[in-house]
Amino acid sequence: MDVKKIQGAAKLISVFMLMTLGVMLGGCGTTSTLQPADAASGDRIDLSSYQHAVISDFLDAATAAKKFKKDEKGEAQKAAYQADVQAAGVTFSEYLQAELIKLKVFESVQRGDEAGEGSLLIGGDITRFERGNAAAKFLIGLGAGSTYFDATVNVSDGLSGEKLGEIIVDKNSWVLGGAISASQNVESFMRGGAEKAAKELYIARFGEEPVK
Repeated sequence: MDVKKIQGAAKLISVFMLMTLGVMLGGCGTTSTLQPADAASGDRIDLSSYQHAVISDFLDAATAAKKFKKDEKGEAQKAAYQADVQAAGVTFSEYLQAELIKLKVFESVQRGDEAGEGSLLIGGDITRFERGNAAAKFLIGLGAGSTYFDATVNVSDGLSGEKLGEIIVDKNSWVLGGAISASQNVESFMRGGAEKAAKELYIARFGEEPVK
């Protein structure tokens, strides 16, 4: 029996299991790189001239895409859902602000809807929002009760309002269900999306990844 080979195989299995667990904890889906508004140009976005950032609350583009019954109960459900998405739009902008401050991407990061010269205006839309059902995810899986959080992060010049680029957040819970999927929620997806978006903005401003 080759002990070294067994130990090596065990180590590889452990690494694989840790990587798999990391993927499951983070959920499925992705957060894209910072894509230029003019996709055909292929140029990398350079944000080195922007010292400040202003972040507006993310808008609700999910309610209009979701179907509700045309009755009193359906209207009540729509109103509650809309309020939930609007609150998430505020929360996501707060998470993004916190990540940008943590990484020291800009000299200042403020909340608002207007930005001036030398400032970057960051905002966007929440395009899909489903809190899901933890019990259904745990007991059934196969997509039942899945959690979703999709958003578009728009980056624009604060003075002209010209859109420079966008980041697409596309998150959903682990499709196979179980305890991992049941524990995933929109808050964790928003935090993960904000963290990746802040990292992309850091790279665009400094030309390198942030030091861990």
